[in-house]
Amino acid sequence: MTVEVRAEHVSLGGSVEVRNLIPVIERLCRSVHGVASVAEHVAYRADSSGVPPPAREGSAGPGSERRTAAGCSCSRP
Repeated sequence: MTVEVRAEHVSLGGSVEVRNLIPVIERLCRSVHGVASVAEHVAYRADSSGVPPPAREGSAGPGSERRTAAGCSCSRP
């Protein structure tokens, strides 16, 4: 996970294991005195249920795909 701070604005990137960690991390950042906004671009390996997203046809297998909190998918490096 990466955290970038410019002036009063925090940008989160990278990935976490489970989706339900994302709002926790956002709340933690927002609770810091002086933070005006938090932008989140964090991918996750499994949904909050702990079940990994299904592999799409042609994928390299389990764990080869990640989903962002917005529901977009990206290839695993």
